[in-house]
Amino acid sequence: MADTLRGSMDAAAWGGQAAEDRNEYIAEHIFWVPQAARWAHLKAQARQPTVGQAVDRAMIAIERDNPALGYGGQET
Repeated sequence: MADTLRGSMDAAAWGGQAAEDRNEYIAEHIFWVPQAARWAHLKAQARQPTVGQAVDRAMIAIERDNPALGYGGQET
């Protein structure tokens, strides 16, 4: 996905700076995954007893930040 935003620039040179800008993803019609829903964040919580709640919050964040998914405001 970031490939679309950075074009032909090398990934190492890119540094992912603009990849964190939700508006740039949305403008390019690229699915946005909020920081709290990314693998690194969830993996860091994998051994915690609250990992299920972290996954639930991640899914809510994805739905909230991607209105086309039909988020219904059902936060827990």
